[in-house]
Amino acid sequence: MRGIAYDQENKQGTLFFLPDTVITGSLSIMCIGRTRIKALELAISTLGFVQKNYGMDRESADSRRYDNLSKMLVNMRKVMRSEGMQTLVANASTM
Repeated sequence: MRGIAYDQENKQGTLFFLPDTVITGSLSIMCIGRTRIKALELAISTLGFVQKNYGMDRESADSRRYDNLSKMLVNMRKVMRSEGMQTLVANASTM
């Protein structure tokens, strides 16, 4: 799945929880990284993959069903940019 997996040896990656997915139409994931930014990168990559491959039925006129996924991706990217800037500032102040 294009690098979307959990590496047991390194203890990082993406976990999918699928018990109610078919019944509820939902998907639960947990992304674990060595840093908060790495976990955010994994989450953005995973949700981007889901959206690209499964999120939009091109034949469906009702694209509103996927607005929440798009909004989540936009907000997660904003958080990642903010986290990245905070990390750069913190690293610069310790030098």
